[in-house]
Amino acid sequence: MDLRITVRFFITIGLLLLAIQQDTVKAQTPVSDKLYERHCMKCHGPKSARFARRKLTMKDGALVGSKSERPVKDVLTNHFGVRLSPEQTKALIEALRQQL
Repeated sequence: MDLRITVRFFITIGLLLLAIQQDTVKAQTPVSDKLYERHCMKCHGPKSARFARRKLTMKDGALVGSKSERPVKDVLTNHFGVRLSPEQTKALIEALRQQL
């Protein structure tokens, strides 16, 4: 087998494994997962990534609602009685941003 083909093959496999590993790391955010489960899941569904990809987008560096374009930070200050601390809000926003 030609050496160049072998090298290309292993580079391709390595890049695929790296991409899979990065997606796995993004999905593993235990603190924000618990926040989502406790405060959001009842209305927005069990999968934070699915919710984020369907309902949120980035605009001018901020996470906003896809339709309303309201910053998520503003929405979370008092969203249907759910009150999060500034630290919780920041963690949840960062986790949702990573899911896009």
